[in-house]
Parts: sequence; structure tokens; C-alpha cells
Amino acid sequence: MKENTSDPRELLAEELYNAGIDGQKAFFIALDAGRNLVDKEYLKDCGFKGKHLKAVENIIKEFYWENQ
Repeated sequence: MKENTSDPRELLAEELYNAGIDGQKAFFIALDAGRNLVDKEYLKDCGFKGKHLKAVENIIKEFYWENQ
């Protein structure tokens, strides 16, 4: 059984990982997203392109929307 987590960054990291992002990269993106540092340029610098960039960008936007 999975333990409930109260930190939304953990949920974001898990969602990014489930979307196919390397676990370590997902962890650091989630940390930076928690500090409102992630934008399209940040994601491009991480190497995301095309459809993968758009998918990750949507996950991050949803995170920001839910955690305002």
C-alpha cells in the first residue's frame, strides 16, 4: 500500500516519472517547480523538445494551477 504524501512536489515528481522522465531529472524539476523556477526555457535547457516538451509543460502548469 502506498503511503499518502502531503508534499505536492513528491506527487509532481511521481507524475513526471510516470510520464517517462528520468527519476533524478523529475526530482530536480519538482524541487525547482516548488520554488516557481520552472518555465518553458528551463524545460528546453533540460533537453525537452517537441511533444515531450509540451507534455511536461502541461504537467508543470497543472501543478502550478493546483498549488497557487
